[in-house]
Amino acid sequence: MLLLGCFVITAVCQASAPAGVIRLENPALSVGIDAADGTIVSVRNQRAGLELITLLSADRQPWLLLLDGNEFVSRSRQFQAVRREAPGRQAVDLQWTTDYGITVRMTLTLADDADQLEMRCVARNGGNRTIIALNCPRLSGIGPLGVAGAANRLLHPAVGGALVRDPFQLFHAGSSIPQGRGFLPSRYPNAFAGASLQMTAYYVDGIGGFYLAAEDAQSTDKDFNFFKTGPAEQLAWEIAHFQWDARPGNDLSLDYPVVLAALTEGSWYEAAQRYRTWAIAQPWCARGTRWERVQRGDASRWLLEEIGAISMWWPFELDIRESVRRTRDAFGARLLHFPLRWTDAASVREARAAGDRLGPFYFPFVALEDGPTYAHQPGDLLFPRTSAVVPKWVAMCPVQPGWRQVATESAEDLAGSGPLRHHNVWIDANPHGCTADSFFFDVGPCAGVPSGITSAYVSLIQDMQAAASRTRGDYVPVGTECVAEPYVSCLDTAYVRTAGIDLFMETMPYTRFLTWIPDGQMEVVPLFEFVYHEYGPVAMQGIYSVNAWTAPQGDDLWSWSEARATLWGQLVVAHFLPPGVEVSAARRAFLQSMTAARTGFARDFLVYGRLQPPPPIDAGTMEIDHGLAPDGWLRKIALAVPDPATQVPPKDGNWNTAQWVASMQTIPSTPAQTSTLTVPVVLAQAYTFQRKLGILLVNLCRDRTVTVPVPIRPSEYGLVDGGYRIDQVTAEGVRRIAGGVGAITVSLDLPPREFVLLRAEAEPGR
Repeated sequence: MLLLGCFVITAVCQASAPAGVIRLENPALSVGIDAADGTIVSVRNQRAGLELITLLSADRQPWLLLLDGNEFVSRSRQFQAVRREAPGRQAVDLQWTTDYGITVRMTLTLADDADQLEMRCVARNGGNRTIIALNCPRLSGIGPLGVAGAANRLLHPAVGGALVRDPFQLFHAGSSIPQGRGFLPSRYPNAFAGASLQMTAYYVDGIGGFYLAAEDAQSTDKDFNFFKTGPAEQLAWEIAHFQWDARPGNDLSLDYPVVLAALTEGSWYEAAQRYRTWAIAQPWCARGTRWERVQRGDASRWLLEEIGAISMWWPFELDIRESVRRTRDAFGARLLHFPLRWTDAASVREARAAGDRLGPFYFPFVALEDGPTYAHQPGDLLFPRTSAVVPKWVAMCPVQPGWRQVATESAEDLAGSGPLRHHNVWIDANPHGCTADSFFFDVGPCAGVPSGITSAYVSLIQDMQAAASRTRGDYVPVGTECVAEPYVSCLDTAYVRTAGIDLFMETMPYTRFLTWIPDGQMEVVPLFEFVYHEYGPVAMQGIYSVNAWTAPQGDDLWSWSEARATLWGQLVVAHFLPPGVEVSAARRAFLQSMTAARTGFARDFLVYGRLQPPPPIDAGTMEIDHGLAPDGWLRKIALAVPDPATQVPPKDGNWNTAQWVASMQTIPSTPAQTSTLTVPVVLAQAYTFQRKLGILLVNLCRDRTVTVPVPIRPSEYGLVDGGYRIDQVTAEGVRRIAGGVGAITVSLDLPPREFVLLRAEAEPGR
């Protein structure tokens, strides 16, 4: 019946006959809801002509509750739908009543002029059970988009940006490898094994598709899942929202919308731009851009502008002066060192005398269970007890005042040169501070320690940074592994390993078990950088699975990985250059061109600019030997069986890095089906900064110049129409090569493995 402009349907969910479909529709979207049980049964992108739900699904679960005792609930005893009409918008209110005294409500709203559906969900708890999570929405029955499944793409914020080709064919519900089903569960904000952002997209390349995101400024824990399910092998798409206060009788009320939008370009950049528009207005960007922060002293200028590469775990307890000098000379730039020990004073002096910076690599979020610091803070560990990596390493609670004091006092001590008051995992062999220029925190809150207390971790990192800076008398940057968006506000660096083919960390499941990356079924794209580059921390890329200095057969793989990292505005993490190992002239020239771009001629763009989509450049492709086929070179080196003696951790439970690497080598791996990876001959990335456009390019060929046409269209990057001067910039200098009004195409000769910048700058008078 009609009541005051509302159409009301009440149904018992066990009824077999459907009551029809409630439809919300405008020129962009058409959404159908089954009036019998509230399941979303159709979503159509009107402009792209694409249907999201194309398969008959037996999984009739419009929502899913997780209750205490690990009990899942998806059935209700009564369902009601109320459609509401208002000027300029359509809406439907859905309500399910369960046998547990819990009522689930969802409101779907579609404005007449919008290209997105807004959904709001709540679980009202009238019983005595504890609601742990609410999955809402749950979209099932998803098949290939359009007629060409091979052109289907899934964009997911795993590993900083995972772009999967044809997920319907790639994912398998019965896979013995968890990731083989898809992204499930994919926890936000866990950037190591989950989701760094609150968005996903499923689209057809060059045509359009669908976008699903949560617009939550409070960083509620969520799972962003896209996976194959059931014997019928259908795709499912869902967001699970976790309870802030998991106690009996509490509601789970979401004070933010979930949006389902239509995409009409069919590129991952389109989805990323939609998310970015919302994201940069959130609290984690409130400190401003890197450029703004440097101008007011709220960031580290030397980190952003002077450092060419990073060193991790170098043995500064030994005399390594020669290796420090030779590595710095190979890169032609200053290094930032993150050692575990710094007891060889001569080596530390050698590094700093040439302008290198140094700071500890340690674990401030865990304690050694039988160590002296834990003995004084036994009540400050996280509950339930959480172990990180090694059984005797226990995660400590960042909310507890006692542990916060330990962490901030340790930061003060490390930034000074006096005795250390507290034991810290990894660096306990050092009796004194190292007048730290910077800090790196192992396995931080973005990479393994529990989430749910995100704001406490953020504030603790800020307190530690401030304490160290007061001691040092200068801004002391801090970093940790990975980065998820709430930590944009407090981190200066983040250690990601996503620009190459990593066998041990972030991309390990997709490289080592599933071989999606070496077999070309998935690629890592700079999604996080596109959204947050000019706001967020500098990403450090650990892109080598073996020592690159001693594996020249990996030259093509290293160069491709290093070039991608540089084009994305990131720093590479260098291995220790052993005595007696020589660096070829070609390798040295490439590395020095790379660091010259980073610290010199392209610095403004790579450090302070906004990352933009690259112009279309077609110079063909090339094959690089990734070394992961059955007899591949990388497999023989990195996956060799280690010495069994290294598998036994020391009695104090505090592993060293060699033991950790050796333990990782024992994990079985699947050989890639291909021996090479197909990559573009010319890599390119665009940036804008202060009304200028920069396009950085590199030719990956070893020994031939490549000539490419490069279209330069400033207006497509948000710059004003008018006349522009086009300069070619390299480490050798600046040369004007073109000028004009509007779109300009220049023919560019790219030498082998040399970074070249095209800079377009407005020219008055044109």
